[in-house]
Amino acid sequence: MKRTAQVAMLLCAHIVVVGACASMHDKFIETMNIEVAAKKTVEQHGYDPKYPHGFFLADEHYFASKERRPDGMWIYHFAFPMLTGRIICHYHLLVAPDSQIVVGWGFDKEYGDPEKTCRIAA
Repeated sequence: MKRTAQVAMLLCAHIVVVGACASMHDKFIETMNIEVAAKKTVEQHGYDPKYPHGFFLADEHYFASKERRPDGMWIYHFAFPMLTGRIICHYHLLVAPDSQIVVGWGFDKEYGDPEKTCRIAA
């Protein structure tokens, strides 16, 4: 095989792998947005033993901490293991104080790059 053909094949393989990683992170963001839009309480987003292998936004097994913002909103922090368990995704849920409804979410970027750690297999 000619050198240019080898380089072209390697470049194509690299593009496919990088594209797959980006889409896995995008899938994580999409899933989080859909779940938050459901307007469920923190408890409703918690672990359900009926579905032990499911993804639960507020799984108490991965609860890291809770803090109150000056405006009264609660921030629940989670450290969720991804895929093999060696990579940890750090994110938080924004919770309304009276209703306990999850109204937002975000990444805890101080613990690492979420593009590398927060993914869902497509």
